[in-house]
Amino acid sequence: MTSVIEFFTSLGSTIFSSLDLIGVYVILALGLNLINGMAGMFSIGHAGFWAVGAYTAAAITVHDPLSTPWPVTLALSIIAAIAVTGFAGLVLALPCSRLAGDYLAIATLGFSIIVVSLLYNLDFVGAATGLSTPTYVSKGFIWLMVALSLLFYYRLQYSNLGRTILALREDEIAAQSIGVNRVRLKILVLVLGAGMAGLAGALFANSATYINPAGFEFDQSIKILTMVVLGGLGSLTGVVLAAVLLTLLPEVLRLVNLADYQMLVFSVLLIVMVLVRPQGILGRKELWDLPLLRRYWRPSGPLRVALGSVEVKS
Repeated sequence: MTSVIEFFTSLGSTIFSSLDLIGVYVILALGLNLINGMAGMFSIGHAGFWAVGAYTAAAITVHDPLSTPWPVTLALSIIAAIAVTGFAGLVLALPCSRLAGDYLAIATLGFSIIVVSLLYNLDFVGAATGLSTPTYVSKGFIWLMVALSLLFYYRLQYSNLGRTILALREDEIAAQSIGVNRVRLKILVLVLGAGMAGLAGALFANSATYINPAGFEFDQSIKILTMVVLGGLGSLTGVVLAAVLLTLLPEVLRLVNLADYQMLVFSVLLIVMVLVRPQGILGRKELWDLPLLRRYWRPSGPLRVALGSVEVKS
């Protein structure tokens, strides 16, 4: 009984100390869900975009080329991280926008490996040693950015652009027949998803005291992908729930002395979800689609396109 009480006491302090990292992973999962879930594309190199954003922000805050006050430096680092990562997404999207399925997955994986390999050899950003970074953001600021990211995703999902993205995911041929530019839309989606990863990278670099290339390798891409698959491809609330649970999972394993097996646990969890419930925890639904909440909350608008269903408001 005493050990159980000690476990939950330790878990409470662990959750509080992990709030900043949870916020970062929520934004990362939202960015990947935009690409994989809303647009139906398949990216497995999201950690590469995260690394670009983190190192762009860290280069500005550590070297401070303009010698500005720290709030200005922080703002510049976030803006630069989003812009540079969005540009990296554009560079990747231009030759890969006509790819689909496994080919796009391999291209994004190759991009991630190239980014990490470059970071291991760039002395300007510490190479393999990494960088010690200043702590400019608090947990409150990170969750403010999480709230803005959730608002952005929600508004996009139920906007005309979001409905067009959903139409492209459901049937590319039908969408193209009514004038949807498939290539341009896929490029836009990759840029937006990369930009969200850049924001997460900037927040991570400005909240962690140290970053190095090893923290952005392929296992991180698998972790983010697992969050999206576990929550449900295309589900906003499902992915947020999965991001919170899977960010805390390594800490729980550490408390029970199983930290060395976390990648095994992630792999088994991913396989089980694909075999048992491939649609994820919520599938393409949201928390407000559950019977208990449906009567209290429902997205407004003359036409509501919930992922996978069409509902016309009378």
